[in-house]
Amino acid sequence: MAFPYKLKETQSPIVLTVNGKAAAVVQDAESYQKLIDRLELLESVTKIRQSINEFKQGEGMPLNQAFAEFKENYANAIALPHPQPAIATLNYR
Repeated sequence: MAFPYKLKETQSPIVLTVNGKAAAVVQDAESYQKLIDRLELLESVTKIRQSINEFKQGEGMPLNQAFAEFKENYANAIALPHPQPAIATLNYR
């Protein structure tokens, strides 16, 4: 079975080694995207929990004040896209 098809079928990452040490991990695109989605969700939950704890400790501010400060600080900011991983396209026959 060809390498990319095995990755897609098993949806398990493959660890590539150099001199017996892990050097890279290869996985199919769908599994990679699921991993990224899970990581983003985990980071969001972590930030929400941190915010709740800060608010409980009196470190919060009223929502209208937060929005006003945000608009003041970032009104002219340019939204930059998230960096994307380098993608190589391989065609197997």
